[in-house]
This record gives sequence, structure tokens and C-alpha cells, in this order.
Amino acid sequence: MNTDAIPRSVNSWSPEYLEERYRLYQSDPSALTSAEQMFFAGFDLAQAGELRLFGQAVGSSSGAPAGGPGNGHAAGDGPIRVTPFEGRPAGRTSYFQAVVDDFITSYRMHGHLAARIDPFGRERPRPEDLTLEYHAICCEDLDRPVDASAIGYDGTLTVGEIVERLERTYCGSIGVEFMHVNDTAARAWLFERFERSGGRIELSKPEKAHLLEQLIRAEMFERFLGKRYPGEKRFSLEGSESLIPLLDRLLEKASDLGVEEVVIGMAHRGRLNVLNNIMGKTYQQMFTEFEETWLEDFDDSGGDVKYHRGYSSTRRYRNGRTLHLAMASNPSHLECVGAVVEGRCRAKQRLRADFERKRVIPVVLHGDSAIAGQGIVAEILNYSGLEGYTTGGTVHVVVNNQIGFTTVPEDARTSLYCTDVAKMIDAPVLHVNGEDPEAVVAVAELAMEFRQKFQKDIFIDLQCYRRYGHNEQDETSFTQPILAELIKGKKSILAGYKERLLAEGVINDTDVEAIRVRMDEALEHAQQEVKASPHDPTIDAGSSRWAGLTHRFSFDPGETAVSMEEIREVCAALGRTPDGFNV
Repeated sequence: MNTDAIPRSVNSWSPEYLEERYRLYQSDPSALTSAEQMFFAGFDLAQAGELRLFGQAVGSSSGAPAGGPGNGHAAGDGPIRVTPFEGRPAGRTSYFQAVVDDFITSYRMHGHLAARIDPFGRERPRPEDLTLEYHAICCEDLDRPVDASAIGYDGTLTVGEIVERLERTYCGSIGVEFMHVNDTAARAWLFERFERSGGRIELSKPEKAHLLEQLIRAEMFERFLGKRYPGEKRFSLEGSESLIPLLDRLLEKASDLGVEEVVIGMAHRGRLNVLNNIMGKTYQQMFTEFEETWLEDFDDSGGDVKYHRGYSSTRRYRNGRTLHLAMASNPSHLECVGAVVEGRCRAKQRLRADFERKRVIPVVLHGDSAIAGQGIVAEILNYSGLEGYTTGGTVHVVVNNQIGFTTVPEDARTSLYCTDVAKMIDAPVLHVNGEDPEAVVAVAELAMEFRQKFQKDIFIDLQCYRRYGHNEQDETSFTQPILAELIKGKKSILAGYKERLLAEGVINDTDVEAIRVRMDEALEHAQQEVKASPHDPTIDAGSSRWAGLTHRFSFDPGETAVSMEEIREVCAALGRTPDGFNV
């Protein structure tokens, strides 16, 4: 006779006694008979399986989760649950572990809705499924250890530690949307890469100092233009200066990963700053256009305004690698430049025999209103995966200053985010607060790594603001007085990051002042030089591929003869057929 068999009286055990034995099983399984252990293990297994679509009562007063043995709650009661992102083999998942996994899934799905990505720090409504109560987890459960491998941690953590880690990762300065990505390998890579690092990258002191210097250069360039050329349209980057370290890190990472050339497209917002600090167009060239003293070849330069023109250069980065950059001209058509960039990139890939599409890549910058409002964006995305048109994935960067001309988002679009169009091609989206420069460079690295590994599009939504109007001649207090008041009392991104590094002891006031003095001298010297002798602000449109060609007409005869040997070869090839091809 089997003495370990569960007595038949188990069916008459009171629910309270059954709950008591179950709690004992959860805390110390060895205190129960082997038959009781098997009974409760079977119960846990059955409950874990039902989590794929499971109704759970909320607000249970007991320590055991609602739906436990003897509880009496039906599977359809309470809010709907979803299966955990990472499935666990049968027999290894306890009921409480499954509930915690469900909580983790909620953060992965909706953590971005509670992320602190608003540069003004305005409170965002928190989704219900990001609360302990929704998952019937009580305060006493916070000290319970559970398996943390699902979030990239080897071993166990308490529930409280997991919640803290999830809050830091998903509800900080970065909000991510990955759950809509249907490619399982890509989705798993994104979560693993993001969760293991907590959404951050470790920056050394020199790297932080370099980041600060980029912000100083971006801010001082804009302020110098505003002071020396008041009233001139320049479509300032002020309020969005984090774009400069974002692009710098993105391109440096691209060079690390074997990229040789990047084709860039953008609208006019911040274009002058990008031309100077990213593309390498000199202060002298920039100021010549403001002084309007360059007359030679003016007609042949296109005659367009300075914030529409393209440029190309070869830059060397701190890693010692070089990268050729080509920015397409964009005469006020905003998103139309995306199609130009993709076609130009595809042509360059062919010229370089880049059949893997990893050595020449496109980067397209958008405005938040334009990306949501212009249909050509969806048309371009529709071509992104087609064999005859693909460029192997585009990195999209949205300079989201939360206003389009004079219209705020709630009056401009139905979608929650301006980047929701990305979901039509399952592209992941990284929302980041521009007030946190270190978070900005972290998403830049992640985006470039994803593009090179999976050769698919990815979006960065840089949440920032526009310190002035659509251009410097507009007065925002007339059209959006509430937003204008918020901006008026806000310190710059540079000021906030400088205070942070001073507090960390990375820099001191003397270091900052030395950079400012050096910048002031360079800007002042460049303007004085241009006043005396203008610098050609244009570049050879065809670059090295048109070396030796000129637009000037000449009556000198050119050599057009072809050798008889070449003619014979061409004629023979016209009638030649492949081996095995019968005419």
C-alpha cells in the first residue's frame, strides 16, 4: 500500500486549510509529504499554462495570489493577462513566478507610456498594468526572491529589486517600443541588449568631457549667429542641441562597425549646426553665406538659401577611423529628401559593390510634424524591404520639438507618437529625453548596432523643444503662449549637463571656461577673416567622381577616337551568347 498517497479526505479539506498548506509549500516544500508536493506542483503547472489568457482577481488580501487552490475565483474574472515575453519550460514555472513574468511583460509593453521623456518634466498618466495592485502583488511579496533570468540577470532577485530595475530601465529617460516587432530574433536581441545594460552605456570621464564640449560648440555656434546676425533666418537648434552628440555617436559607432560612407537627409531645423559640427563645414564658409560677400560662381551654386544646401566631407573620429559623409540638398520640401537619400545610397552601394549593404548606409532626420503629416514617409517605408529598392535599413532620427510651425501635437495628429508610422514595417522605436545627453548617446549606439546586425529600419524619437518660433522672426507667445512660457523659464541642455558633471567631479569651472574661450576666439577670428576675404562656401557637386570635368565651355577639340581593337571587341560581344544557349 502506498503510504504517500493523498488521503481521499483532501476533497473535504476546508479552503482555509488548503491555502495554509499551499503557503507552506511555497515557503518550505520539504515540510510537506511528497504526495502533497506533487499535488501543489501540478496545481502550479496548470495555473502557469492558463496565463496565456488568464483572468485574475485583483486585491486579494492573502499573501497567495488570487486563483490559488481553494480560492474559488473563475479564470474569466478580473483583467486580461498576456503570456510572458520569454516562455519557460513546463515544470519550471511556479504560479507566482508566472505572475512576476506577466508584470515584466507589462513593462516591456507599456513602460514607454510612463517613461520620463518629456523635456519639461510634465507628469504622464501611468498605465494601470504598471501597478502592483493590477497583478495582485502585495507589499509583503516585494521581499520574495524569484528567478530574474527573464530580464537578463543570472540568478534571483527579490520582486522589489526587479520592479526597481524595470522602473530604471523602462521608465527613465528612454522609452522603448519593441513588442510590435514580429521578428522573434530581432525582438529578443533588442530586449536582451536593452535590459542587460539598463538602457545605458558606461561613459568614461574623457567621453563625458567630449559630450560636454559638443554641447558647448552647438550652443555657442547658435548664440554667436543670433548675436552677430540678428533677424537672419537660421532655424536654430536651440532646445535640441542633443542632436549633435547623438549624430556624432551614431556616426562614430557606424565607423566602428565597418561603415565607409553615410548619406544624410534632413530638413532645415538645425541644419546649419549639423553642417558645421557634424559635416565639418568651416566657420569661414558659414559666415561667408551670412555676410553675402561671395559673388564668384553665385549663379552656379544654385542660388538657394544657406539652410537648404548640401555638403560632403570625410571626417576622422576619435577611434582613428574615417567616414565619408554626404548630406543631400533639401529645398524646403521636408520629407521628400528621404526618397533622394535612399536612391542616392542605393547607387553608392552599387558603385562600391556593397551587396551586403553594410558599408554605405542612409540616415534620415525628420521633424515631428512632418513625419506624421506627409504621406511620402509611408511610401518610402513601404519600399524599405523590397529587393529592388532596399538599402539595408535606415536610421531615422526625429527632432521632436513638439510643435509643427504653430500647431501642437494634440491638434496635428491622432496617433500617440509622431513615430507610430514606423510600426507599419515593424521598426523598433526609441523615445529619448533630449535633456539627458548620456541617454541620447546610448540610444544612438543601440540604433546603429541594430541596423548593422538586422539591416532593418529603426527610429529615434529625440524629445526636445524649440526655443524660438518656426524661425527667428516669429513670436511664439502669440500662437502658443503656454508652451512659450514653459520654454522661457527653462535652462539650456548645456547648463543642466554641466551642473551634472561638476557634481560628479568630471570637470571643473576652469575646464568649461577654457573651452568657451577657445570657441569665442575661433568664432571671432573666423568672422573677421571672412569680412576681409570671403571663403567659397560651396563644394564641387560631383566631388572626386567628376575630377577634371568643368561646367565651362571650351572650343578645344576633345579626344573621341576609339581603337579598332576596342570596336572589334564590342561588335563581337553583341553577337556572343552564353555557353549552352542555343539560338
